[in-house]
Amino acid sequence: MGLPRIAPYQLPVAGDIPEPRGPWKIEAGRAVLLVHDMQTYFVRAFDRTMAPIAPAIANMARLIEQARALEIPVFYTAQTGDQDRRDRGLQADLWGPGMSNDPGETAIVAELAPKAGERVLVKHRYSAFQRSNLEPLMRVRGRDQLIVTGIYAHIGCLMTASEAFQRDFETFVVADAMADFSRAEHDMAVRWVAGRCGVAMTTDAILQALGAAPALSDVLTRERMRADIAATIHEDPGEIGDDDNLVDLGLDSMRAMTLVTGWRDLGLDLDFSEFAQDPTLSRWWAVVERRLRKMAA
Repeated sequence: MGLPRIAPYQLPVAGDIPEPRGPWKIEAGRAVLLVHDMQTYFVRAFDRTMAPIAPAIANMARLIEQARALEIPVFYTAQTGDQDRRDRGLQADLWGPGMSNDPGETAIVAELAPKAGERVLVKHRYSAFQRSNLEPLMRVRGRDQLIVTGIYAHIGCLMTASEAFQRDFETFVVADAMADFSRAEHDMAVRWVAGRCGVAMTTDAILQALGAAPALSDVLTRERMRADIAATIHEDPGEIGDDDNLVDLGLDSMRAMTLVTGWRDLGLDLDFSEFAQDPTLSRWWAVVERRLRKMAA
């Protein structure tokens, strides 16, 4: 009973996002950003230094920053500690008593901490709408679109997206700003939302739709590449030196191709053959850096 220890896995990239049934387009003047259950108690099930949680937190931070700049309301959900058994209900049968009232468990992680005046809704059940005032808070602000980020994708994020649709809110889940028990469950949640109740997008696609396409040089950095490589071979990023042979560290050609495809999906014209010649981070970064300079010229 309780939360599992979650093994690292790579987040979805643009090429993994399923086509939605819904025709909805995100608009800054209609949207609310939801940061779902990003409390230390839930986050500690992951290795904080690795994917999926490290890049997911980074992507949530980017979305929060842009939402604040555009005056898009940012709402958070958070459970209380030491819940009474009667209040916790059937969740206790599946997940045990939950978190304690220790701030080391209840706090929202520092990278995403709410600012003064931002709403933190008390979370009671899987869906953020259950026993909360999320719907009236959106209605009174004239907002009818909900952007869902956070954890866990196939539980609270999925249930919140489903209920948002049933309350006639256009719903968007950010596939690379969520994390889950496994990549399979993560993908299931994204597919289900896209096919039944919402639109799945990447962080970059959301930012672009909001009129804030980030510079590639800010998105794909040497450290981002190091983190992506580490997640793929299940290593700590700190263990990957710039000149280490990545094949010797366990990176086979199929995984390398997946990495390059993901970076290409960010908008770079990359040729896998250039990466195959010298499988080191320093060489790979040199290839990417040349492309970035060419695009900026």
